[in-house]
Amino acid sequence: IMPRRSPDYSVPALEKGLAILEVLAESPVPMTLTGLSRALNRGSNEIFRMVNYLEEKSYIVRDAAGGYR
Repeated sequence: IMPRRSPDYSVPALEKGLAILEVLAESPVPMTLTGLSRALNRGSNEIFRMVNYLEEKSYIVRDAAGGYR
């Protein structure tokens, strides 16, 4: 009998959004887009839309200095 292999249901956009939320949750201070990009090892352009969407939906907020929390 062959062991069952669980299917790979990759959801890149969800994974990226959750990674952003996890980094921000662990950070003691607000993070800039550049800081998030460095922490996630991704380009700023790659996470820009996701950060804007998370902010629009009130999952994250941006402070006056441009940091996200």
